[in-house]
Amino acid sequence: MGIVNKEQTPSLPSKPNEVFQLHHPELLIAAAHGDSHEIKRLLLLLLHRGEEDTARQVVLDVVEDTITDDVDKPAATATATPPSEAVTGAGDSILHVVASSGDGDEFLECATVIVGKANHLLTAPNGKGDTPLHCAARLRNARMVSHLLALARARDGTSDDERVKATLRMQNGEGETVLHEAVRMEDKEMIGELLSADSQLARVPLTDGASPLYLALSLGHRDIAKLLFEKDGKLSYSGPDGQNALHAAIQWKWGQETIKMVLERNKDLIKQADRPTGRTPLHYAALFGETSMTELLLPADPSGVYLPDRNGSFPIHLAASNGQPYNVLALLQESGPYCAQLRDGKGRTFLHIAVKDESWAVDNDGNTALHLAVEVGDIRMVHALVSIPEVKLNLTNKEGETPREFASRYGQQEETNLSYWNPRSRIYWLLHNAAHLTASPWDNILPREIHNVGDVDISQIIVQRTQFIGLGSVLITTVTFAAAFAVPGGYRTDGTPVLAGQYAFNAFVMANTLAFAFSGLSIIFLMLAGLAAESGRHNISLVHSINLLAWSARSLSAAFTFGMYAVLAPVKRKNAFIPSCGVMVGALMGLEVGWGLWAVKTVFDDRVVLVKRIGGRAWWWLPLIVLGRLMFEFHAYILISLSALV
Repeated sequence: MGIVNKEQTPSLPSKPNEVFQLHHPELLIAAAHGDSHEIKRLLLLLLHRGEEDTARQVVLDVVEDTITDDVDKPAATATATPPSEAVTGAGDSILHVVASSGDGDEFLECATVIVGKANHLLTAPNGKGDTPLHCAARLRNARMVSHLLALARARDGTSDDERVKATLRMQNGEGETVLHEAVRMEDKEMIGELLSADSQLARVPLTDGASPLYLALSLGHRDIAKLLFEKDGKLSYSGPDGQNALHAAIQWKWGQETIKMVLERNKDLIKQADRPTGRTPLHYAALFGETSMTELLLPADPSGVYLPDRNGSFPIHLAASNGQPYNVLALLQESGPYCAQLRDGKGRTFLHIAVKDESWAVDNDGNTALHLAVEVGDIRMVHALVSIPEVKLNLTNKEGETPREFASRYGQQEETNLSYWNPRSRIYWLLHNAAHLTASPWDNILPREIHNVGDVDISQIIVQRTQFIGLGSVLITTVTFAAAFAVPGGYRTDGTPVLAGQYAFNAFVMANTLAFAFSGLSIIFLMLAGLAAESGRHNISLVHSINLLAWSARSLSAAFTFGMYAVLAPVKRKNAFIPSCGVMVGALMGLEVGWGLWAVKTVFDDRVVLVKRIGGRAWWWLPLIVLGRLMFEFHAYILISLSALV
């Protein structure tokens, strides 16, 4: 241990009305001007005048500290500059003054002289806890920082890296190291030098307080943040009051690349809540951030949607309270309909908050959240909104359009098998059915329809659709017509079919007949669609044409299956069963799973949403709707099966 002077000396003012007494102002002047010769002269003069006590206080030996490289332990601290050694009212030593005054050769020489006489001043903090390194870095005196580090290494005549690391990790009254000052100054060279001297310096503070990374992100220094990541993969992410670097990136809206950079290295930050409010980064993104930020956080950890803050509010509640409809939609899209049912500490869903604060509920065009969900064409978001009774379906935007009218801009307005593959068409029909089921005499929920399609000529749409529908219908008609005169098994000499009377043959005949009839009718309605001048009439004809084409395809598949079985069964029933079943399972059922059954499933899902909206009184007709859809899709099979028994 070094010598500690305990003699009474003039002290720094402890109260505002106390006056600081400086015994040797000449030292302050010499340090401020970088006059190393004057500093030497004054120190020698003090000794020659017999002022040994004062000289001894200025050149007081350093107290040996136990140094460790474990960043998990508190950073090194040092005793503040003794009052007798302070040359300013802020408690600065002469080394603080030199470090702050410049980094020219004269100031570097002064630092060498002072440290040679009083090396403990390297780590002695001033009244704010700043060491001379803090002061030099704060004023971007890069050469002075390098020089002080060199002096710290050569302390006591030896090269001691551990002592240098302990010096660098010293924190001032704000809990900041010299690296914080370099980050604040955005000095990459200084940062590089500091991290070269201590590769783990960016880990201080480890758990509480603003880390260098948090500071860099809060100031918008993304290049500095990237440099810190490159230098130390285990750096501290901590921020003040329990926040972390992700909070900083979101609050100051520094863009997607910055958030990606943080998430790539530590996804656990998404769930970390701050102390005052209990809010995670996702809360802040939903409250203040751009939608792109919310969309980045959600895939990284979707569970963050279900973490409440200290008030019981979930991210979706905060998005609703601050007028962030696109963030609301992003949360619904990623987390599903259940997110819409979350209730805050007051038992409110996000819609209760939206209704209470109408300023958030619409965008600049007057579009509600449901309008926006329709615009992006996300059926899950529309399901989540429509299933909640509090959502009004008759609210209009500035164009006077309800969500259903808005949907008619984007979705085809005919309900066909093909429409179930188009989410925009499903959205239109969901809103259409919801309007009819929930309308009341005073509810303006069934307004006009918008049948225009912008600047696109309606004839162009018909031509595009008829290329597919017409080709399919003609091919089926041709095949079934030929099969009627080339029946399986051939004909007897009297002109009757050889396999007549068998169940499989009778089923083939009925299936082939239905396929021919349906395809022929499909062609006829397709022609009517092309001839119709009014959009409503052309839509109706096109609807019938598409549905008839689907039924003819099913009938043709059944005809092929029964025809193959009828031909092969007389030879060996087992051999006939395998290929025919293979066709049924592979072709026919594959078609139905991808077409018919999917249509039934989508109808069921959409109807369940309506049931949730209007309550239990609608449960009784839900099975009827599903049964009706099954009959509509598969009635051809029923006709074929029953007719074969006759």
